[in-house]
Amino acid sequence: MTPNRKWALDASCRLLPQELLALESVSASLPVTEPSHYLIYGKGSELNEPCSHANVLRAAAERIAEVRSGVLISARILCSPPQSGDAQPWHLDYAMDVENVETVFIALTASNPASCTEILDFGTENERIAQLAREAFPLGLASCQWRTHAVNVEKVLLDPGQAAVVQTGTFFHRRSATDSAAHVRITFNVDVCPRGENAQRFACVDAAKASLTGSRIVEKCSIDDFSEQDVFLAS
Repeated sequence: MTPNRKWALDASCRLLPQELLALESVSASLPVTEPSHYLIYGKGSELNEPCSHANVLRAAAERIAEVRSGVLISARILCSPPQSGDAQPWHLDYAMDVENVETVFIALTASNPASCTEILDFGTENERIAQLAREAFPLGLASCQWRTHAVNVEKVLLDPGQAAVVQTGTFFHRRSATDSAAHVRITFNVDVCPRGENAQRFACVDAAKASLTGSRIVEKCSIDDFSEQDVFLAS
């Protein structure tokens, strides 16, 4: 993937048949009343292993990180039900702790225009606005500093089983609104960062929260709290 490419399909990151079955099994028991994340792994935090299926998915995430030649920092199942609220704020994943994070999105159910991940294109202004957002942390970057520079919005559309690599630490992105969605969108997300000192020190805040509850589920209020590791754009 070239440095300026926001996302691309990658067949080498698709799940193997037994891994896909494990994803289906774990996803079948997830709550679908609001967007949530089910943590499989978070670097720097200990999570109880509730079942063999979660172990299979962790091994799958480690395999995918090797394919991407990086360090696994998080693996989780994303659940986005229909009619479950507005879109997230635009944000960069883990941008206060590590750089150049990429996320492998593997679709269990389709990601279509009514429910997907969206990427905001700032063109040549992207790097400058990302730096301004870091300087504004933990507050979001004021809308007057970024709205006039937005070029367009690109949607990450996936059929079930497809895998895509999204540059989530470089390009602002969000969970779309789901007002017109007809089904629950479920994806397996594997977050990978380059090897280096920052990766070794990294600790996943969401995984720490999940370990406290024992359920591995991170609710919407925590997912959309960008005051800890992510930088974001204020509306």
